[in-house]
Amino acid sequence: HGYFSSWIAMTAARLGDITARMHLALAGARGHDLAPRPIDAAMLNGWADEILVDLDTLIAVDDDVVAALPDHRAALEARITAIRTLRDPGLAIRIHGDFHLGQVLRTDAGWTVLDFEGEPLRSVEHRRRRHSPLRDVAGMLRSFDYAAEVALIERTTPADPVWSDLVAHGRSWAWANREAFWAAYVDRTANTVLLPDPGAALTLRRAFEIQKAVYEVGYELAHRPQWAAVPLSFLLEATP
Repeated sequence: HGYFSSWIAMTAARLGDITARMHLALAGARGHDLAPRPIDAAMLNGWADEILVDLDTLIAVDDDVVAALPDHRAALEARITAIRTLRDPGLAIRIHGDFHLGQVLRTDAGWTVLDFEGEPLRSVEHRRRRHSPLRDVAGMLRSFDYAAEVALIERTTPADPVWSDLVAHGRSWAWANREAFWAAYVDRTANTVLLPDPGAALTLRRAFEIQKAVYEVGYELAHRPQWAAVPLSFLLEATP
């Protein structure tokens, strides 16, 4: 068990490092449409406004699945609006835009990143904008949660006597992967021009995780309603 846990952490850490290397390379791009720009107050306020609009749009959906979400809006808003006052948020760059486990390939040589087309429900104009690299990070962290919960949903039901044990194991697996990925990413990017302040990076990451989960709930309601509870659970549990 200890060896397996160490292997998981090592694999996720390597993915975190590759993700950091990808972002550092993109931060070195040149050209009118590609060169990075410092994240300023206008960007931070724009992102906060955008996430709040996404959240309120989801809350307004007429579906019992999201009925509990309004009670959690204040906590979610606090985490979102915390990005407005960041002092060292780093650079805005061209990013992957739809970064999750389905967009990477693990081979004997390491990790390979695939498909830079961005989120399919976003406009082309939105996908071409410069964003914080923490949007990609948030997507991958959400993907670890998805992998654990969907694997369970596809194989068993809450009626299974071992359901609660499997849920706990899945969450432990996701947590270990998330922590290892994030630690490696921060180790590679901290104190660089890309993300000079790890504290600001964490605040941005948390806000973008909310935005990603909001997007996921909307996507699942439209395409796979039986999976909507997976990202919704993250929103209901998120606190500032």
